Amino acid sequence: MADETNEAFASKQAVLEAAHHLIRQHGYAGLSMRELARASGLAKGTIYHHFQDKRDIYLHVLERDIQIVCQHVATAAASSEHWKEQLRAIVRAYFQLQRERCVLILASLREAVGMEQQLCQLVRQYRKELLKPIAQVLERGMAQGEVRPIHVEMAVLSLVGMLHSFVLHHMILQELEVDEEAIIDHTLQLFLYGIAQNSTSNGTNLPASSGQSVVDQHP
Repeated sequence: MADETNEAFASKQAVLEAAHHLIRQHGYAGLSMRELARASGLAKGTIYHHFQDKRDIYLHVLERDIQIVCQHVATAAASSEHWKEQLRAIVRAYFQLQRERCVLILASLREAVGMEQQLCQLVRQYRKELLKPIAQVLERGMAQGEVRPIHVEMAVLSLVGMLHSFVLHHMILQELEVDEEAIIDHTLQLFLYGIAQNSTSNGTNLPASSGQSVVDQHP
């Protein structure tokens, strides 16, 4: 029984991995069951045993990518004892994974027509899991007196938005001719210190977050 369960899990993962590569190469419209069977080494009947249709496979690929990103971000957040090094590890992991598993961005933007509700549900489902490790790192910096009082959720979303922007330019427009470490350094410098001189004393501090982390307040 255990062998059958492991075999079923392995074949399902093989389908998702093959689908990931096909969507990355050809987009959702170019994902065919015939090519998926060939790429995964499984019969179409086996694929349909695991998934209802191409749409179901697509959504499972996106969910799997989100899970992978969440796992690596959580691991990066625990990779060091100092909050700045934790933040650097998170930025590096997030950038690398979004670039490597670009289905999460490209497919969602280009071919989500008719699946907006399911995509929103995925985002809501994993929002807390993705954002919480980043929020905890910033809160740790605040507790140590090295980060000024900030609105934690807005700060986290700003950082994620910056990373998405770099990834999109790098993958879609291919206009960013800067190496990865330079992007990581620039992102951290811009996020932590801004661009204005003496920017921490301009009187524009946002209100600090309440005692309850904002990523815990609602799904």
